Amino acid sequence: MSDLPVLVMDGTFDGLTAPAHGDLVADTLPNAVRVTFPDAGHDVTNGSPQCALEVIQGFLDRPDAPDLGCVAGLAAPPFTVG
Repeated sequence: MSDLPVLVMDGTFDGLTAPAHGDLVADTLPNAVRVTFPDAGHDVTNGSPQCALEVIQGFLDRPDAPDLGCVAGLAAPPFTVG
């Protein structure tokens, strides 16, 4: 276990490492900041580049309280069958 600040990010559609794995990682680190991007897959910087960079910068600026506001404005893309 480590008490260092850690940023754990993933996307809802991550087929490589499911968001539940990020939960497990964050649960073992007392100073983890957990962020799931609802519109991204494994590479959140590709799926939601501007917001991901804002979150990363916010964490670097204030690891104990980064600004995660942009994540609230994200939504999964529409999904249709047929």
